[in-house]
Amino acid sequence: MNWGYARFAHVRRVFSTRLFLLAALASLTLGCGGGPQVNPALLITDPQEIEDATKRGINIINTGADPYAVYGHTTKEVNLRVGSDTIIRTAAICLPKDELAFQVAMGGDATEDGAKRVADAAVQQINRQVKFTVVLQIAKSHKPEDVTFELLASDPKPYPPVAVEPPQFIQDISSALDPDIPPMAVYGYNVSFSTTGSPGFPAIDTGATTLTLMIESGGTSTRVPFGLVTGNLGK
Repeated sequence: MNWGYARFAHVRRVFSTRLFLLAALASLTLGCGGGPQVNPALLITDPQEIEDATKRGINIINTGADPYAVYGHTTKEVNLRVGSDTIIRTAAICLPKDELAFQVAMGGDATEDGAKRVADAAVQQINRQVKFTVVLQIAKSHKPEDVTFELLASDPKPYPPVAVEPPQFIQDISSALDPDIPPMAVYGYNVSFSTTGSPGFPAIDTGATTLTLMIESGGTSTRVPFGLVTGNLGK
């Protein structure tokens, strides 16, 4: 945009003020005292971080880049089998700044006001949930909807998901080169878990140094761990 410097400075001040107020509201909503606090690695409250992530999302829209690329640095090439029908190809933990950029990009509105509306809603959700993206290779004899997910944190009891989006078909896998491989297809999953706690499940606080995604298919479960220690996020 070819704005003059004065106009740009004014817009930046307004935008930053809005993001500051949004961050303050998020902090109050999460609670400033009393009960367990959500692990800071799973929160986005800093106004500058919110602004940077929002601009990153806008840039993805303007350049036509793949929004899922924001998860590149936390994506694991897993390649583990779950039972006889399913292979985990990749899995990623969606850390807050990446998830905010993703949500803004998926919103598709590169204007300041449009991106802000998406960011407002996204920050509230991000500070209550952690999302994982998973790519599975599944035998066509198996229903992709039958795959289930759980999450292990510091509490020994696994957390159930609060949202699992319908699996998205990506591509078929040809078995022409290996007749022993049954017909298979690749699907993408987005699954979210509460971080703020719920009856019977504590908040995911600083006691959690690793989040372990559990993927079950055909009665067999496989675990994929992700670190929450500073300097090792997602690894």
